[in-house]
Amino acid sequence: MLNDHRTLDPMTTRPDMVGNHGRAWKVDLREALRLAGMRPEEDAALEVWIVEAPWAHPVWHSYAITLMHLRPMPGRETTFYLEGASHEMWVDALDPNVPRDPALKNAQCARLQPSNFAAQMIEETDDTARARVESAVHAILDGYLSPDTDFSHQWVTFFGDNMMKR
Repeated sequence: MLNDHRTLDPMTTRPDMVGNHGRAWKVDLREALRLAGMRPEEDAALEVWIVEAPWAHPVWHSYAITLMHLRPMPGRETTFYLEGASHEMWVDALDPNVPRDPALKNAQCARLQPSNFAAQMIEETDDTARARVESAVHAILDGYLSPDTDFSHQWVTFFGDNMMKR
């Protein structure tokens, strides 16, 4: 991994993925739902990754990549930007002054706004949507895909531009 002049907050959990240019942890969504007193069917989140990529931006070092299903849920109205979309993903920079480690259990990421990128996709299953997002995480860790907003065109290649302002 590239040496970085900034001090990254320590992570006590071993990363789920490591590449030449970063590390990534999968948030324990079951534990987060348990802590929130919720059941899995009450939340649309399928996967949240905390991705450390200090090479991608001079100020923030980490990002949250979130995958949600778009199936109907009580109390949630979904806006569709892609006809027939089954899933939606977001890329958000994380506040570098807020520790990331607690988010691995409670899913409360200190996201900066607005999102760096968001897109809807059509996938046959949750597993194929997860695999697509995981492929993007691998590309970040290998230094081929930047999560920074200046590189949105790279994300459009992976996921399309259906949620981008025109």
